[in-house]
Amino acid sequence: MASPAYLESHGLPADPVDLVNHRCLRFSYGVRDQVWTFRQGDSETKVPVSGHFRSNNAEVLRDVALAGGGVCLLPDWLIDDDIDSQRLTVLFDDWSVNPDQVSSAISALYLPNQRGSRRIGAFLEFLAALPGPTRRHD
Repeated sequence: MASPAYLESHGLPADPVDLVNHRCLRFSYGVRDQVWTFRQGDSETKVPVSGHFRSNNAEVLRDVALAGGGVCLLPDWLIDDDIDSQRLTVLFDDWSVNPDQVSSAISALYLPNQRGSRRIGAFLEFLAALPGPTRRHD
């Protein structure tokens, strides 16, 4: 996603590959070069992205995107209101994207003697009910 101001001054990318010509706001995973993998049906497109701004804080990336700093990947829960109010524009809505093949899996570890615990069971049910990778496609 990107702000309308950024898209007005830099153009709307028509395809994920077009991101090589855009400033991408990247989450700092510890690696300098990043590849965003886009999937649509059976098709997969790997795009090496670049940009001068990286952060390990999603809210900072959101603020920079809102200020017109570039294109970014952010979790739905953080930017749903910005999209609804048109402060950010969704790009490539028909594609799913994964930065650097990271996993969004949640693991729950607990002691074997807690296996029958109602609190542990309730927490595991809560985790299982969480939405998948994106609510936007539901």
